[in-house]
Amino acid sequence: MRVLTCLSLCGLLAIVGCSKDKNLKDYNQELAQQFASQIEASSGSFAGSAISKLDNTNLGAVTLNFNGQYIQSSSSQDQQTVRVSGTLNLKSLTSAEIVFNNGTYNDTNKKLQVIIPVTVGNDKRNLTIEGIVDGDQWRGAVFVDGYPELGATLNLVKNAPVPNTSAIEVGGTRLQQIKKMSYLFSGTYVSDGREYPVKMRFMDSDISPEQKFYKLFSPVRTVNLNFDFTGFDYNFVNANFDDKAGTIDSFIPSSQPGTYSSLLTCKKFDESNGDFGWDCTTKVNGKVHELHLLAQKTAPR
Repeated sequence: MRVLTCLSLCGLLAIVGCSKDKNLKDYNQELAQQFASQIEASSGSFAGSAISKLDNTNLGAVTLNFNGQYIQSSSSQDQQTVRVSGTLNLKSLTSAEIVFNNGTYNDTNKKLQVIIPVTVGNDKRNLTIEGIVDGDQWRGAVFVDGYPELGATLNLVKNAPVPNTSAIEVGGTRLQQIKKMSYLFSGTYVSDGREYPVKMRFMDSDISPEQKFYKLFSPVRTVNLNFDFTGFDYNFVNANFDDKAGTIDSFIPSSQPGTYSSLLTCKKFDESNGDFGWDCTTKVNGKVHELHLLAQKTAPR
């Protein structure tokens, strides 16, 4: 957005060398149009890979499309705006495409920035896309506010072919953390002196593209879990999940007199032979259960 305020129109005309017939509104309009032309020249389709800041692994193929649109404000302040719109597409474990129309562009430092609010359960944060346009190159990053170290660097080239996603190394720390949520976890629990099987699974479905990006770049988020005890199921909704700490916790207070509150605390474990899972404590229907849940790695969802 460019808003130009001058105390003296004559001083402005002296600086820019405009004719005396032009007024401040004319100058603002010309300036905004020039600004729009600059970003239009830089607009286009840029492609490359998203490289994890965590361990420099390839997180997927990225395509960024953007263009500028000149907008004449109807306000009395004669504001001129160039709004940047476009799409950001990522092909990784899953595909997602964000559509945006609220980007900004600075003609001085050639910086493009898009801020997208994302809500996942009780967590609300911003997904930020920012970078510098330099001819046929677009160099920048995408990250969730508060966790820039888990974001990705983007070195994209104009009109370049999209990288072959089949060649992506799905072995980086971040992608492995996410993949570990796709398995069924099973174990046993003891009730009234008898041992019964129990299963746990993450029930999360990525509703929006923004939430898919959020999951990739944020270690802390809200998740939903289903526990299949023998004879009944119990769901913990909006549990707090932390990839970095390897923890899950949830507390559901009793909804009415005579009902039970529910409690869940879990700690992730990784064994030397490659097995992994969760050690959990649940309090369901007034009964506390200690669970050792191992990932069934032969049957991921």
